[in-house]
Parts: sequence; structure tokens; C-alpha cells
Amino acid sequence: MNDTSGSPVSPLARWGWPLVVVLVAAAVVAALKLGESRSERQLATAPLPRVAVQVAAPASYRPQIELYGRVESPSQVVLSASIAAFVAQVPAREGESVERGDLLVALDPRDAELALQQAQAQLADVQARIDAEATRHKTDQQLLQRERQLLEIAERGVERQRSLQSRNLSSKTQLDEALRAEAQQALAVTRIELSLADHDNRLAQLNAQRDRSAAAVGQARLDLARTQVTAPFDARILAVPAAEGARVKSGDPLVSLFDVSQLEVRAQIPERYLPELRRSLRAGQPIGGYLVLDDTRVAVQLDRLAASVSSGRGGVDALFSLDSGDARFIEVGRTVVIDIELPAQPGLVAVPAQAIYDDRRLYLVVQDTLKAVEIDKVGEWQDARGEWVLVRSPQLAAGQAIMTTQLPGALTGLKVSPQSSEPSP
Repeated sequence: MNDTSGSPVSPLARWGWPLVVVLVAAAVVAALKLGESRSERQLATAPLPRVAVQVAAPASYRPQIELYGRVESPSQVVLSASIAAFVAQVPAREGESVERGDLLVALDPRDAELALQQAQAQLADVQARIDAEATRHKTDQQLLQRERQLLEIAERGVERQRSLQSRNLSSKTQLDEALRAEAQQALAVTRIELSLADHDNRLAQLNAQRDRSAAAVGQARLDLARTQVTAPFDARILAVPAAEGARVKSGDPLVSLFDVSQLEVRAQIPERYLPELRRSLRAGQPIGGYLVLDDTRVAVQLDRLAASVSSGRGGVDALFSLDSGDARFIEVGRTVVIDIELPAQPGLVAVPAQAIYDDRRLYLVVQDTLKAVEIDKVGEWQDARGEWVLVRSPQLAAGQAIMTTQLPGALTGLKVSPQSSEPSP
């Protein structure tokens, strides 16, 4: 058995593995540097992004904006029963178009006819009492003259009896009889005078009763006429709660409808368009547009802006009037898309939609390098070539090259290769 505990260790065994590690690391570093050099050479020789550009040409345009609205009617009414009666006929049908004066619901008129007859009888009774009062007044005037003559005779009789009694030619009883006759005649005259004096009061009361009776007759006639429920205007029927044979009471709904000539569209105007719209309204400039209804264009015109803003909404409601002829068959509550045209504005640039980034930026190409420009979108515009977005920016000037390619990762300073120059609208 050999003893190796005291034999020396060879240099290769002592330094072999560290040397191998160092050599491997050096090889890795050399390989990485070689890869970086190749990448840099490839990057330097890689082609630049090819983009299309458009020459900016600021001009005056009439921006078009698209709004979503809802059809409303300020003249939406519910016709109700004015009296208690049975429903005799219901010609109205939901969804129908009717003209002013068309019969919608007919109530049984018999109760109303009886009420009218009673009111007319009361009026006739009061008129008869007025005529009787006039006759009484005329008679009292005639009686007063005769009664005064009789009073004068009675007074002379008293004087005569006093004269006779003073000469002892008449008894006291005869004088008393003459005095009683005089007093009775004076009372008769006073009674007629009071009747004549009260004539105006009695006549005023009777005239007031006649007026009340005449009003009752008028109300009864009105109730009778209202048994024929007709359309108050050219309209469309929304609902018909009434049913033939049903008993209705005063105030029960019979028909609901809306005036087709008063239809409006309520649409929210974004804040950025409000200043221009307000200026146009104050200047009396018409702002019109259209909506498409069943492949038919219906003309609309801005009528006014709402006087209040709902909480949580970012704009102001605008109310557009509709052409009554085209609006006859549109439904209340329907959601529609409105395209309106704003007044002409100078200094606008028309660009394709793909030229805009994040809805607020586009890029100029300056010496094959991108430069971001902040813009305000004013609206849209159409011509024979298609649709364009109208933008405004103090940094845009005529002749500048605008990139119209939607380039992923676009940023200021990026090198590009402009390939074509598209003409401006």
C-alpha cells in the first residue's frame, strides 16, 4: 500500500477549474459584443417607417356634427271624460293619424241631454219671475197714484169732521172713523211706496238667478257637446284607455295623443360646440340639418337651447324642430341620429380620421422627423372623396406636411420616410 498523504499537488489540479471559468466568461463577453455590433449594423441599415402625408391647407368650412337625440312632443295631451256616462263608440285606434275635428270617442248623450233640459227649465222659470216683477212694478206705479188720491180724500174727510166737531155738528165717533180711514189709506200708500223702492233689489236678485241659470245651461250644453270627443289638432293616437260599453266618470282618461306639428328632437350638445351655437342663435343665423327616418331625410332646425342642465351631463340639451310634413309618421320617444351643419369657420384644416391620435393630436413631418401638434376637433365634413375631420390649431400653417398614416408608436423625434403627398380637400 502506497502512502500519498505527503505527495505535492500539481499546478494543473490547483488552477484548472478557475482557468476554465475565466475562459468561458471571456468567450461569452466576446459573443455578446459581436451580437451588439451586428444589431447596431442591422438597425442602422433597417428601412424607416413609410408614411403618407398631406399638405395642410387651412380654409373656411361649415363643420358638420353628429348628435343622438330623442323625439318629444310638448303638445302631448290626455283627453278625459267631462261627465259620468257610458262609452257609446270608440272610433280611435292606437297609432292612427287623425285630423283636427275627427271623432275619437262618443259618450252616451242621454244624461247630458236631461241635464240640459233641467237647466233650461230653471232659466225659463227665472225669466218668468223677472217678467212678473216688471208687471208688478208697472202696476204699483199705477196703484200709487190712485192710492194717493184716496189718501187726499181721507185727509179732507178728517178736516171736515174736525170742523164739524168744533161747531158741535159731529160726534167724536165720526171723527175717529175719519182718522182710521186716513191712517189705513196712508198705510196703503206706504206699502206701495216700499214695494216700488224695493223693486231694484228684487230685480237684481232675479237677474243674478237668471245669470246663474244661464251659466248652468251653458255648462249643460258644453257637457253635451263634450260627449263627442274630437281631435283638437292634427295628431297621432298614443293610447285609447276607453272601451265601448264601459261606464266612465268625470276625469277618467279616454284618449292620449300628440300634435304632429309640434314634434321636437332633444339632443345634447357637447361643450366644445356651445359657444359657436350660441353666437349663431344670437345673430339669428339658422342652424339646420337632417335626420334619416326609414331611408328618408327629414329636415330639422335648431329652435332653442334648454334653460337647465341635468346633473352629471357634460353638455346642454338643444331642441330641434321637425318638418311637420315629414314628421307625421315618426314616433314619440324614438331615438334618432341628427347631422347638423354649423356656420362657416375660417382657418380649419380637413384631415382623414386616421391622421388623428388620441382624439387630440396629429403629427407633422419636418425633415423626415415627426413633430406632435395638439389640435381641437371642430366637426366633420364631406365631399366627393369621402369624410374628413375638421381641426384647428395655432401650430398649423399652410404648406406643412401632415402625416395621414396611423403609425403605431408614433412620437416626436421618430424618423419616417414620407412616400406620398395626398392633396388637401
